[in-house]
Amino acid sequence: MKKAALLSLFMAGVAMAGFVVTNPGPINSDGPFGYATNGSFTFDYGGPDFDLGTIVFEGDLTSGGVGSYLSEARWAITGPNGVNGFVQVASGTTWSGTVHIGPVNISGGYALWNSLMTGTWRFEAYESYNDSGLDAYWTNVSFTFNEWVPVPPPANVVDLGVLASPNHATMSSLTYNGTLAAGEIKWFKFTILEGAVAPDTYLDIDTEGSALVTSNDTEIALFKDNGLFLKTDDDDGSGLLSQLTFGSGSGQPPVGTGMAYDGRDGALPAGTYYLALGAYNSVFGDGFSASSTSTNTGDFALNFYFNVIPEPAAFVLLALGVLLRRR
Repeated sequence: MKKAALLSLFMAGVAMAGFVVTNPGPINSDGPFGYATNGSFTFDYGGPDFDLGTIVFEGDLTSGGVGSYLSEARWAITGPNGVNGFVQVASGTTWSGTVHIGPVNISGGYALWNSLMTGTWRFEAYESYNDSGLDAYWTNVSFTFNEWVPVPPPANVVDLGVLASPNHATMSSLTYNGTLAAGEIKWFKFTILEGAVAPDTYLDIDTEGSALVTSNDTEIALFKDNGLFLKTDDDDGSGLLSQLTFGSGSGQPPVGTGMAYDGRDGALPAGTYYLALGAYNSVFGDGFSASSTSTNTGDFALNFYFNVIPEPAAFVLLALGVLLRRR
């Protein structure tokens, strides 16, 4: 099972205004995360929430003269929800004096903090390896939080329509069966008109019933309709199959040795979502980014279990749609 906590880096992208955090320093970068002599600071953001795109980092790093590597310099960013994101901001070996680092574009933050921007942010400088003595220190630090710019959805999407249940007490389901070619990513689109939120609603997704040839090992990832990456799973289902579970959890028993459907992936608000499915090894990221290096092929099953119901007004629209289709 691969659940990365390390934020990813890339050097291209379009930015919109968000907010900027600065600190003149000096801020010690000395030991592992949480080390007593590491420097840290906080910033209270009181503006409106927004969908986070990239965080652009810049700063000056001064060597402590104890043999530390540039590649060991890291930052831990803690959002208002208390979740930590860890990022390596430089590469290289030993150095002397002061070097300027950045601009470095950090992506993947939305998957950790969603759109919860308002509140207290914490920034801690740390080292992946603790050398004897002070490893390094930062000055002239800045973190620029940029709003996400929506991107077009992928091509060749299977539209599963609206997932809707008759009531909260009844579990509904939908299964899509298909065939996966080597290196292929399959895309699906669905809409929920009521969010899967605790304590009484849920949406569970898995690949039970798949039969890939070389190794029955699937990977799935969920995206917002603007392209932001939300969640991924590799092996939480039975064997090497995949499972995502939102809201309160349906209470279904785990299949085989799979994990329980317990809502551990959090709440999923009402909206339209895109899901990518591939064989191991697949890689997912912001901007509907999905690729696979797998040579595995075979049949797959994509299953949805849910008790989300349409809003009252949506019942009328759905009924009208049925009548129009009958005509």
